[in-house]
Amino acid sequence: MYLYEHKLLKMDFAVKIFAPAFYQGGEKELERFFQEAKMLFALDHPSIIKVYDAGLLGSRPFIRMEYFNGRNLNEILIEHGVLTPQEALVMMKNLASAISHAHSKGIIHRDLKPSNVMAAAPNQFRVIDFGLGLLVENELHTRFTKTGEGTISGYYFAPELVENPKLVDRRSDIYS
Repeated sequence: MYLYEHKLLKMDFAVKIFAPAFYQGGEKELERFFQEAKMLFALDHPSIIKVYDAGLLGSRPFIRMEYFNGRNLNEILIEHGVLTPQEALVMMKNLASAISHAHSKGIIHRDLKPSNVMAAAPNQFRVIDFGLGLLVENELHTRFTKTGEGTISGYYFAPELVENPKLVDRRSDIYS
């Protein structure tokens, strides 16, 4: 992830340029990447990082998104310990609203965990990294991750998905 200052707009953006390990230059990988990016444009919620642009930088795909000056929840928990019940309640209301919005658009995050939640004072939160998300359309689940690629996020991954990744639905995010 890179911080990018747009000289003409005088605005900061975050830019994610995908590593060669993710992108091998194949047509199917590019198609999958742009399907994922198109899906992310549908997300318009104050607690979800907004995506503004997607394209190629040379031959490597990128996504330009909102720059959010905060820290991920994992870092905050390590540094400060557990949240107070009031802090946790405010955060969970924001996150539940964000994930509900994504689900209403047919998008399942599938990788919710503290490192994919950004926080900043006062009570601002953003869900990030829908890169492993799924688009659910008319009962069909389209996987955007490569076959055989590890996507399990430890304690936050719904256990039934280890045996059968095709079971993923809204309940997977609720478990996380």
